[in-house]
Amino acid sequence: MYIAISAAGAFRTDDGGRNWKPINKGLVSNFMPDPTAEVVTAFHHVAHAPVAARSAFHGRSTGT
Repeated sequence: MYIAISAAGAFRTDDGGRNWKPINKGLVSNFMPDPTAEVVTAFHHVAHAPVAARSAFHGRSTGT
């Protein structure tokens, strides 16, 4: 399961929601004090790609 939080980024759980891990690695938010931080802002949507199990798509106010 995936979630997107506008003030924190996208997260994934593999245990039904007991534990969540950020999945923002590699994303850059140039407006943040640390542009490569693991927790980012401006996330609004996340969608899983069923044909590519290891892929997810996200929508941010700064682009997709």
